[in-house]
Amino acid sequence: MTDYKRHTTALKRLRSALSGPALVIHYSCESFYDYSKPASRRVTSIAVRRGDSSQTKSFSLHLAAEKLGLLDNIARNLDRCERHMLDEFYQFVRDHHRAYTWLHWNMRDSNYGFEAIAHRYRVLAGEPVELSDDQKLDLSPLLIDIYGKEYSGHPRIEWLVDHNSIHRTAFLTGAEEADAFTTGNFVAMHQSTLVKVQALSDIAMLASQQRLKTRSKLWRDVYGSSISSLGQALAAHWIFILVVGVAGLILGIVGAAPVIAQWLDHTPAPAATSAAPPLKTATST
Repeated sequence: MTDYKRHTTALKRLRSALSGPALVIHYSCESFYDYSKPASRRVTSIAVRRGDSSQTKSFSLHLAAEKLGLLDNIARNLDRCERHMLDEFYQFVRDHHRAYTWLHWNMRDSNYGFEAIAHRYRVLAGEPVELSDDQKLDLSPLLIDIYGKEYSGHPRIEWLVDHNSIHRTAFLTGAEEADAFTTGNFVAMHQSTLVKVQALSDIAMLASQQRLKTRSKLWRDVYGSSISSLGQALAAHWIFILVVGVAGLILGIVGAAPVIAQWLDHTPAPAATSAAPPLKTATST
């Protein structure tokens, strides 16, 4: 597949997902930095945003704790609060899993992803609702296909948020989220998750409209440098074809001008016409 073909295919997939519409999902979890802990990372908050209406449904430990009357004692009831939170999340998935594409950022394995959430639910004796792989669309590699590998700095989400003037109040970095979990600041983690799911939705929409600001240079990074990619890219742009067509027409006329002039020079002139001589009248002598 040429770079240009990869670009157009990814752009088409994104536009199709957003018109579906898509559900944009993001979640936060216990810190990955504690490598001494063998257990799976506890899920702390999940946010799901509908792409066409911007309506957002969220699930979090502190909201679950409040419903259970445990808001003042979350730390001692983490399993119970997480189970309640995931009960509600999977009920939402059950109600929406067939009609939507789930747009996400790198949620693709048991370390961080749909499988990681499902595993946590099983650990807590729940039965997760499975989403098929064709319902999931990872925005991270999709943007690489659209814009090329070097389209942004790192971390990519933060870089895109800053360079596209996307709202980032309450946005926590990975290290800041780890600190928030350690201190039990689940509200901050939840607010960060809400901001990030909104940011992902904005990034996806800007990319689908080809208005996302990136580092990419159109021809080199997006369309590639191969002759095949170049030809496909040029052929796909009707403005280019129109310009080439008009230029060809002008060049054709210019090239034909000498022939036309020569043809005119050898065209016989029409016969000259003269007025009839006046009639002579007879005179008498």
